[in-house]
Parts: sequence; C-alpha cells; structure tokens
Amino acid sequence: MTKTKVLICPYCGETQASAERCRGCGGLFEPLSRQATHNAMGPWFLRDPGKPFHPGCNYETLVRMIDRGQLSKYSIVRGPTTKQFWTVAKHVPGVSHLLGYCHNCDASVDAGDHGCHVCGVPFGAYLDYNHLGLPAPQPLPWEAEIDRSDCGPGDADVGLGRRVGAVGISGFATDDELFDSSKGQPWGQLHSSEAEAEDATPASVFEDHASPVTTALRRRVESQHRTIRTLVIVLVAVVVISAIAALTIGLRKPVGVASTPGAPTVAAPAQDAVATPSMQRQQPVASDAPPGQRPVTEPVEQTATPVVDPIVAAYTRARQLIASAGRKDRTAEQRSADLVRALGELTTIADTASDANRPGDLDTMIEQVKQELERLDLAGFFGDDGG
Repeated sequence: MTKTKVLICPYCGETQASAERCRGCGGLFEPLSRQATHNAMGPWFLRDPGKPFHPGCNYETLVRMIDRGQLSKYSIVRGPTTKQFWTVAKHVPGVSHLLGYCHNCDASVDAGDHGCHVCGVPFGAYLDYNHLGLPAPQPLPWEAEIDRSDCGPGDADVGLGRRVGAVGISGFATDDELFDSSKGQPWGQLHSSEAEAEDATPASVFEDHASPVTTALRRRVESQHRTIRTLVIVLVAVVVISAIAALTIGLRKPVGVASTPGAPTVAAPAQDAVATPSMQRQQPVASDAPPGQRPVTEPVEQTATPVVDPIVAAYTRARQLIASAGRKDRTAEQRSADLVRALGELTTIADTASDANRPGDLDTMIEQVKQELERLDLAGFFGDDGG
C-alpha cells in the first residue's frame, strides 16, 4: 500500500498532501518563492485573524502596505520599536509618521517630515530586518539573580532555565510605560553581553538606522524618476515614428498630383506635343497639272495623344453629368438618368482611386448626388416636375 506523502507549508505551517502550491496560503514551494519570502521577512507583524500563522515582514514591506492602503492608523501591529508588544499603528515609532501622526503627541505630520514640529521627537526608518528589538532580560522581584561565573557545567541548564522566565515589561503595561526608553534598552540596539547592556547610555531609537530621507520618501522619489524616464522614452519614440511617417508619405506622393485636396489634375502636355487639326488633316492641293505631274503631298505625321488618367476622366464625366442634370430644360427622367450615371462614375472613383489620387470633395459629391436623386424620386411620386 502506497503511503501519501505529507507536506508542511514552510510559510503558514499548513499540513497537506504533496503539491506545488499551499492550499492554505497559496504560496509556491519552488526555490524562488522561498527566496522571495525570505527577502520580505522581518520583525514587523500585522495582526490578521485571517492569516494568523504568516511570518513577520521587513520595514520596506510594511511601507508598501501603507502605500497600498493595506495598513491604516487603527491597524494592530508590533515590531522592534514596540519591543514586540501589540499596539495601534498610529502610536508605533517609525510607522505612525507615514500614516500622518506623531507617535509621541498624536500631532498631524507629513510622511516626509524628519521630526514632529510640536514635540520635537525625531522620526526615522527601522531598517534592521533581523533584530526583534527586545530589551535585555531582567529578573522579576521574586527571582534571584544568578551569577553565571559560579555555575559549573552541570548547573548551566538550571541557570538557563531560571533566566528564561525573565521577560521584562509586563504585557499589561500602559502605552507610556511601553514607549518609555528609560525602562529598558534603546530600540534598535542589541548588546553582545549583559555587562555592555548595563554600561550602555540611552540612545535614540533610530541612532543606528536614522536616514536623512525616510524609506517611503526615497521610494516616492525613485518612482517619480522612473516615471520621468518612461515619459522621455515615449516622447522620443513618438518623434521618431512621426519623422518616419512623414518621410514615407513624402516618398509615396506621386508626381503631378496636386498637394491640396480637390479634383485631381494632370500636367499639361508640351506645346509641340499637341496635334492641331491642320497637322492631323492632309490638305488637298488644287492643280491643273496632269495626274502624272501633280506634286505628291507627304502625309503629316500624327502626334500621339497624351494619356489621360482614368480617375481624372471619370471625375470629369461625373461633373459634366451633374451639370447636365442641373439644367431646367431637361425632364425629370433625363435628369435622374444623368445623376444615376454620375453616381456610378463617382462610386467607381471611390472604389479604385488611391489615397493620393482621390479627389478631396468625392464623398461630398456622392452625398449630394444621392440627395438629389431622392428629391427627384419624391417629386415624381407626388407628380411634381422636379424643378
């Protein structure tokens, strides 16, 4: 019988059968997801009953949650600046000013301020992702201090067991006691030994991690720089594309076509290329001389007729038909027939002409011809002569 392999999610501790993704938190089990989770881990915790087993996050992740609106001034958080005790976010040093409040006096401040303008307390960012900010253990009144120097090898466990109970400030302490740095070690400071902790002088909570510009402000500046770079790239791309399009249109523009919209024109033929009737007809020569002695007339060479653009020819015929349909001496049937032929010519031009050779008023003429045909049809229906 094959046994089912049981897997424990490294992110939330959910027990489940072997799979690629956790059924509880949805996290992937592949190496990159584990690395990304380690990168985001830290000593800050957000109380979320829906995700009670999630690990803590670093300060940068906390700032991103504030920017996305996932953490408000009434959220319950804990971290190094609260000595890992839960409290409301608007009272947490390093976090409250990003929400618009001073953690010391509740004054309204800006996220980019370096300190409170009312009470003068400094603001900063707690960037150490591997330090919980816990105070050094202190014995309770009913616990005797143990001198480790007198403990032998066998007494090490006993000493360690008695020191485990020293947890420092009670969990029922008030906010004033919680944020009073004189009752414990300064936030963000970790001493290598108890002797160093006793000799250390009080320091600011952000002594080792203070920065002239907070992490949130730096992120906003970097985001603005990225936006400016993107806009510059887009602008350069638009200019290059516009230049290429203008050059392409200029190269495709046919010679002899009018640059302004309107009826297409054809370059006038050279004067010597136009054949006159006198050149095209052979003039008879009157003579009384006998047939054998009459001079022989050389045939006149016919000059080739210039080729006319079919679009221009169709456009000209359409205009002539429209003009003919506008004459008052013609009957309604004749005028309708002219307009139908003109509409056919214009439709042919619209279907075959290129953009460069297309008359600018083609669509307007087609619409006017259709309206005139409808008017003539209505006039014929009601017995009017269409005038």
